[in-house]
Amino acid sequence: MEKFEKNQENLTDAPIAPTKTAVKDWLIARGAKGVISTNAVASIIGVTRRVVKNAENDGEFEVLDKCTYSLDSVAAWLLRHPRYMAQDVKKFELTEELYPKVRKVLLATSPTLISLWHGDVEDLTHEVCLQIAKMGNSSGLCSENTVIRRAINNVWHRKSTQQLTQTVSMETLRKQD
Repeated sequence: MEKFEKNQENLTDAPIAPTKTAVKDWLIARGAKGVISTNAVASIIGVTRRVVKNAENDGEFEVLDKCTYSLDSVAAWLLRHPRYMAQDVKKFELTEELYPKVRKVLLATSPTLISLWHGDVEDLTHEVCLQIAKMGNSSGLCSENTVIRRAINNVWHRKSTQQLTQTVSMETLRKQD
């Protein structure tokens, strides 16, 4: 039972049921009120402002005023587009302490990857951190070091595959002969 509870902490929330009442309750629990703005909708459900404005432009919301909607119309829109409220796994969070750890692991274990990155350790560190931010934190049971090494492996695989599939211009080939 303990592992299941730990796993629950790594899931994002979602409405309890696909009903308008449940969706409204979920929105209210996340800070929504009866009248809600474009920015608030975007922030509460975790999408860009453009997604909300596109829905408004498509006539999917009951517009009360410029960039202002009723909670009922937002709930109805979410029921028509459940992907915006679906439960998912949380992503790993990037912290200030993570960058030096990633840099240290890169310097200790990946000199070949650093050379493929033209020696730019800072840029490579940011790329590895970007990979970490994209990774789902579904289990919550692996160490930070494992996550860093997995991300480095992903970057290594992508970079080495890119190196193998690069095209070479005919002029370059002629110069080599």
